Amino acid sequence: MGGSSGGHLALMGGLLANDHRFDTNCPGVSTIKVAAIIDKYGITDVWDWGYGKNITSKSAKNWLGKYSTDEAFAKSVSPINYVAKDSPPVFIVHGDADPTVPYQQSVDLHKKLVEAGVKTQFITVVGGLHGKFEKEKNSEINKAVMDFILSTPAFKGK
Repeated sequence: MGGSSGGHLALMGGLLANDHRFDTNCPGVSTIKVAAIIDKYGITDVWDWGYGKNITSKSAKNWLGKYSTDEAFAKSVSPINYVAKDSPPVFIVHGDADPTVPYQQSVDLHKKLVEAGVKTQFITVVGGLHGKFEKEKNSEINKAVMDFILSTPAFKGK
């Protein structure tokens, strides 16, 4: 689970599962089974976030460093490119007025998960900014997250 860049990391870790292309610290670990991913307004398409039609952040240049203009690299670190039919269940929450990570990125991720047949739930926070949601809305989201987790195959009946 994570929010913003943490949402990106949660998605990358969960969607990559046993693909160790970015992990040279844990060779030989090949039995990872992620039960669920909770993505709160995470970056799903790094290239689009920095250079696409929905530009909202100049941070991509700092974040990607020497690879800041390498579109292939940016796509390789974009979770949306790792969705597969056997991806773990994904819960998404995003404010539709987010000025930092385009709301459309979560819309596109959710659509791709649905098309792949992956269990997913998407909550739109109407008027929600970048994680700045009303207390009542946060309580509602937290309850929905727990319900989602408990409904996944890994937790069903526990």
